[in-house]
Amino acid sequence: MKISILTEVRIYFYNNDYYVDGSFYKIIERYANKFNDISLFSRVISSNNDKISGFKKIELNNLKIYNIGSIFNFLIKKMNNDYKKIFIESDLIILRIPSLVFLKVMNIIKKHHKKYMCEIMGCAFDAYWNHGIIGKILAIPMHLFTKKIVMKANYCLYVTNSYLQSKYPTKAYYINASNVNIDIPKNVKDYSNIDKKNINLFTSAALNVKYKGQQYVIKAISKLKKQNININYYLAGKGDSKYLSSIAKKYGVESNVHFLGMLSKEDLEKAMINSDIYVQPSLQEGLPRSLIEAMNLGLVCLGTNTSGIPELLEDKCVFKRKSTSSFIKCFNYILNDNFDEMSKRNKDESKKYYSKILDKKRNDFYDYIVKDIK
Repeated sequence: MKISILTEVRIYFYNNDYYVDGSFYKIIERYANKFNDISLFSRVISSNNDKISGFKKIELNNLKIYNIGSIFNFLIKKMNNDYKKIFIESDLIILRIPSLVFLKVMNIIKKHHKKYMCEIMGCAFDAYWNHGIIGKILAIPMHLFTKKIVMKANYCLYVTNSYLQSKYPTKAYYINASNVNIDIPKNVKDYSNIDKKNINLFTSAALNVKYKGQQYVIKAISKLKKQNININYYLAGKGDSKYLSSIAKKYGVESNVHFLGMLSKEDLEKAMINSDIYVQPSLQEGLPRSLIEAMNLGLVCLGTNTSGIPELLEDKCVFKRKSTSSFIKCFNYILNDNFDEMSKRNKDESKKYYSKILDKKRNDFYDYIVKDIK
């Protein structure tokens, strides 16, 4: 069975090999284990050894990679005839959204009656609204276009339990299955000796994109310090920390904010367990992997009222995005609560995302698609 996957994910090319983020590798590996001929269309960027540090080399024999180049050029130029032929000959076309690139293949899908699947990873409106003036112009039309193609899809996979389903309903056969796969942890957080006058906060997210929202936590620290609470905020993630450093300096909390850079899986787990509260302050998300990983380790967690985050946390642990005052109110409320009970609740909730459960769900879904198409 031939499938084509269309996405905007960056793929790095170095020394005749392709490299991707480890989380995306797991996604395409799942497809490669189920379908025997896969064409992956995405952005391919020539790289060097430094840039691919921490990325995984693609080693899948039944996968071929095709470079769409810049999104703008892909959309405005006539499609490469070889690419067009591959789409036409595919038994299934998979569109990973939010994305602009799906617009290029909708005419092919319609004209040749191709079956297609939507993998809905986040809210299209949020994805574009948080990216400058052009993004704000695109936000409403992309939200409407996305609603239309999801509604008419043959199959859909949502990463949330209900949020994205309500934003982008479908008539298709669908499942909800997060891209997050976790297993039983070797260690969990112990709150028996918690010192609530000295709190370590932790966030794992890219440092160079403002929609991850760490700046609002940094601003809050300056006010929380006046409550005689010593707070240290540890941030792990890729990207330049210049902007967040400037925010810390502006609010006089440079000594309270610590940038850890990219961490290995083992080091990230250690850093999480050494912290007291995990914070997911995102302005846009699907279902955040790092938050679920923190819950799996038994951490007390706070997160914004964004996309699938409220599906994971108790109401008392959810604060308004972009709101420093809401974060402080939420922080103070849970500080007087029972950390052991919140820890247990998060561990139990995270079990829904164990690999063995989600892998079976996806495999059954793919089996249905194969049978339906044949």
